Amino acid sequence: MALEFELLRTRPTGWSPADARVVLNARMDARIVPDSGCARLHYAHLVVLDDFVGDIERGALLDLLTAPGWDHGQGPPPSKWERATADGAGLPATWGLTDEALAALAADPPPAMLEVHARLAALFPDAEEREAAPAVSLSDPEGMTDRKVMADAPVRCAAFVGNAAVAGDAFAYHVDADPAAFPDSPWRARFGDYANGARGRPLLVSLLVYLDAAWPRDWGAETLFLDGRTDVGIAVRPKPGRAVLMDQDLLHRVSAPSPAAGSRPRYSLVRKLALLPRANLLHQTALLRLSELPIPLGYSWSP
Repeated sequence: MALEFELLRTRPTGWSPADARVVLNARMDARIVPDSGCARLHYAHLVVLDDFVGDIERGALLDLLTAPGWDHGQGPPPSKWERATADGAGLPATWGLTDEALAALAADPPPAMLEVHARLAALFPDAEEREAAPAVSLSDPEGMTDRKVMADAPVRCAAFVGNAAVAGDAFAYHVDADPAAFPDSPWRARFGDYANGARGRPLLVSLLVYLDAAWPRDWGAETLFLDGRTDVGIAVRPKPGRAVLMDQDLLHRVSAPSPAAGSRPRYSLVRKLALLPRANLLHQTALLRLSELPIPLGYSWSP
């Protein structure tokens, strides 16, 4: 069976990348990895963008994933959320979107999600030329020789993940995906065993959007990113309009809200993406083009 990528659905937008502010561009977790019979220095990249999502889109997404006028002080609505998510074995379950809510979001993205997709396409303009195509079939070699495409990666992972962290929750460091660790699958049969960012292979990236209208600093619930070799990291605070782009092999976790937040959840939505490159394009640089050279962390300080 052919391994297919579904192109992101978008809509016309007047938004420009100049409307957002890159407040962090970092790289970490430096290591030497094999690449096409040679070796290369691999980093995991992290970019934080403020003013990426407008208040209209943020509010619409929050209303869609909860309910208009919902009292968030009572926790997420059980009609769309369930305590069935855990970062690791033995951890208590936390709030995540139900399978039905995730499937509905993927099958029929609302206007606010189409706008987010359009802004992603604006960040990576090489993708715009293929937006009209219905799909890229990887059994067709022509599908990998054109310009890179922003696409869903339907390989044993949900296209969306919703989190509603509340005080008292427990979370563990994890990666969203690492192609070097994929089991035997159509993906591995097509692309082989590779480190994320290898030439000519899909670059797996996650987009995280914070959805709360306000989140005071003393409520906590930062997203934590870790350099696995040095155990030092970066904390990113939830803010309305803020989005995070990260390589999916970057170690990260949610931190639970503080007791000051009461029973109010910290809502976020994660979009799983694959960037498809032109031949011989080292597309690991895709995130780097969003701003100046990234700040290195951990052993990536070394030349």
